[in-house]
Amino acid sequence: MDQIMKDTRDIIFPGMTHWQHPNFFSYFASDSNSAAVVSELFSKTFSNPGFDWKSAPATTELETVISDWCVKACGFDAKFLFANGGGGTIVNTISEGVFINVHSAKKRKMEELGMKPTDPQTLKFVGYFTEFAHSCFHSAFRHNFVYEERMIPADYNTETK
Repeated sequence: MDQIMKDTRDIIFPGMTHWQHPNFFSYFASDSNSAAVVSELFSKTFSNPGFDWKSAPATTELETVISDWCVKACGFDAKFLFANGGGGTIVNTISEGVFINVHSAKKRKMEELGMKPTDPQTLKFVGYFTEFAHSCFHSAFRHNFVYEERMIPADYNTETK
């Protein structure tokens, strides 16, 4: 164990970007805080892959409670609470969230147009992204069978509000 700790300190740490350092703001904000540490401790203790309610009812119920906490903490309207037909899901990564959003948008559009998943017209759907979009958008489009992509250039003459 001493050798592992020494190698970690001498070999790994010096060449590492410290993403979780509270003063590191280059790519994504740090999620290392006391609440994150405690939640990770509980998460690893239970180590329960919550695929769906049947496989992990307690995990799924906890996710709905925490999602509602987030709604309240952010000051969103009550319509976003699970009890009122709203709700959401907690995902592990930005890429997962983008994938789910692309999938949901495609599904909603198919329902609106009365299309089935096997309809060849679904292959004509177009995914839009800005020039500042993360590369995970391209992957999310491909994995959702959205093969046409169009970039929306930024308007540098418009003030962000």
